[in-house]
Amino acid sequence: MEHCAVELFENNSNMVYFKDEKMLVLHEIPANSEVICLLISIDYFHSLFSSEGNFLFNFNNFKVGQPIIEPKEISNTCKLILNQLTAKNVAESLQAIYTKGKIYELLSIYFSNITQENSDHCPYITNEEVVGKIKLAKEIVIKNMNNPPSLNDLAKEVGLNIKKLKSDFKEFYGVPVFTFLLNYKMELAKKLLQENKMNVNEISTHLGYSSSSHFIAAFKRKFGITPKQFSKS
Repeated sequence: MEHCAVELFENNSNMVYFKDEKMLVLHEIPANSEVICLLISIDYFHSLFSSEGNFLFNFNNFKVGQPIIEPKEISNTCKLILNQLTAKNVAESLQAIYTKGKIYELLSIYFSNITQENSDHCPYITNEEVVGKIKLAKEIVIKNMNNPPSLNDLAKEVGLNIKKLKSDFKEFYGVPVFTFLLNYKMELAKKLLQENKMNVNEISTHLGYSSSSHFIAAFKRKFGITPKQFSKS
């Protein structure tokens, strides 16, 4: 597979990004070289760039075409982190958490010059104009979750026809607009219950439910247990 051939030079790195669960990549490297490989699943990789978590993205429709192979020179800061990773100068009991911390540090430095402020998508998901409008629609329904606009009003606000809004929103997020909003509310409810700063009635009001019984019923339909049972667990 010529398009998957990667020639690695001294002090050079390559980000290889692909959708398939398994893939063969050919590496050509100079003699007496050391190579460090970091493997991350697409969904976990995306979660590192999103404060909302993975439940808001439909990975079944993730489209990248051919694998993305991006060569990049290793910066001095990244070299330092890589040396720290391989030196293993920490106690064995701390090795796992030390390694994880260094990998997060490595990724943050590696992508620091290509990710945009307030971006909530992976660097390799194309952010075309339509995708931007779909993401704006998501932000609008979240901002107005207690009184969301109708699909017609939402389509007008983001500049799409209603058919395009419905089809593309479902393709990008995996569910229709108002199912997405319900999922968002339920995940937010879980977070608020875990924080233990609000009771069930207060959370119900915060999420825009007319009564706590409606909120409890929706929560139980989604997770199979009541909010009270979830708090205890």
